[in-house]
Amino acid sequence: GYTGKIKNVNSEFIKSLLKQGLTPVISPIAISEESEFLNVDGDRAAAYVAGSVGSDKVLFITNVDGLLMDDKVVPKLTLVEAKEIRPKIGPGMEKKILASTEALDMGVKQAFIANGQKENPISSAISQDNCTVIEHE
Repeated sequence: GYTGKIKNVNSEFIKSLLKQGLTPVISPIAISEESEFLNVDGDRAAAYVAGSVGSDKVLFITNVDGLLMDDKVVPKLTLVEAKEIRPKIGPGMEKKILASTEALDMGVKQAFIANGQKENPISSAISQDNCTVIEHE
């Protein structure tokens, strides 16, 4: 199939679901200007959704505890540091760093990269337990 880059998110629809107390489950499928279905990167889709709806935080789940440098988790990065380090890391984590920086560029305050295989992965990440947090400063 075709792939594409996100240009627009229907944030008003997503916000209306959130106001109703619903949790939207969003597939990274997009529609082109020619009405063709496109597959987009899930991490980047999450970044764009978070930025478009005005979220303070975005969480990227993976199978490791966060960005690893010399086999150790990097607990914190600034936006500038994340942009500088991105070209120097492997392709899987590079996409998560890219999505994190895009989210912060769109107004999100914190991006978390965390292990989804541990117990309570969401609350562990939000409490900054053994994950990578990217912030503006």
